[in-house]
Amino acid sequence: MVDLELYGAVTLPVWGQFVDILRAVLTLLISLTGSPGLAIVLFTVALRALLVPLTLYSHRANQGMQTLRPKIEKLQRRYRHDQQKLSVETMRLYRENRINPYATILPALIQLPLLIGLYQNITAVAATGMQGFLWLPSLAHADPWHLLPLLAALFQLVQARMALPSAQALPLDAQQQLMRQLTQVLPLTALAFGWVAAAGLALYWATQAAFGATQQYFLTGWGALRDWFPILPEDRHTSPPA
Repeated sequence: MVDLELYGAVTLPVWGQFVDILRAVLTLLISLTGSPGLAIVLFTVALRALLVPLTLYSHRANQGMQTLRPKIEKLQRRYRHDQQKLSVETMRLYRENRINPYATILPALIQLPLLIGLYQNITAVAATGMQGFLWLPSLAHADPWHLLPLLAALFQLVQARMALPSAQALPLDAQQQLMRQLTQVLPLTALAFGWVAAAGLALYWATQAAFGATQQYFLTGWGALRDWFPILPEDRHTSPPA
């Protein structure tokens, strides 16, 4: 049995109880599978699956805001010298269309404590899990072949590209242009993090990135990934409106 004592964990009582629940689930998976590495994969997939409803909620809100983009741009031109009036009219437009503009970031805020708690538990597994997994001699040391950080960066890049509309579809707004720039930075961050991190953490990062890329395909199709690979089939997600 792997001892999942949390090193440097937050000592708030409620937080401690929350982390204990995650620890109990991860400990159970380790007992059932006999493999800390496989337990990390199953735990990560299960957690991401539980967060799917939040992701769908955020995706629908983002779609609604994209639908309203022409009207919002019209308001911005009309009230470009009156920011207070612009704010009031924009919120009125959201209310009339039953769109919560904060819904796109709310799921991320809800996911944050879950991911921090999972990170702390996996850190404990990696620190004590000398048992190997697949090509990894130990979860406590960096991946000797650096395959996990490369996979994490690749899947994160694929997900980010699919989340953007193709250049053949709708033009990008300012937010989407920023996202396109971030697609070149975030995968590099994942690569640098996983290159030196314990293999247990890199395994978690690669697993969640692969899950995210798969989920993104079902939400948006290939998206802007078709700009790089035109041979990818066009689907209903990426077709421009008639």
